[in-house]
Amino acid sequence: MPEPLDELLESLCEVLEDDLDRQEDLLALCKAQGRAALEHDIELMEARTEAINALLSDTVRAERRRVELAGTVVEMLQLPAGEQTLSGLIAAAHDP
Repeated sequence: MPEPLDELLESLCEVLEDDLDRQEDLLALCKAQGRAALEHDIELMEARTEAINALLSDTVRAERRRVELAGTVVEMLQLPAGEQTLSGLIAAAHDP
């Protein structure tokens, strides 16, 4: 049985919020890696690189989920091709 639209929209919002958190974490890691590079701390740079790679892997997985959710919502709302954007989805979705 397919998920109701409200649940899909909630899931999509959660995925987008998680993505924002990941982007903030990635920025912090990149800054920390830059500081480690300036200090010539190879071990810390390697640790930051591993953490960055893990975040990027999470991002790829989350992107797949976001595309799946957005596609399902677009289909349920029967959005025309020109309106299959986040803005179009927001405009077509009702307020919770």
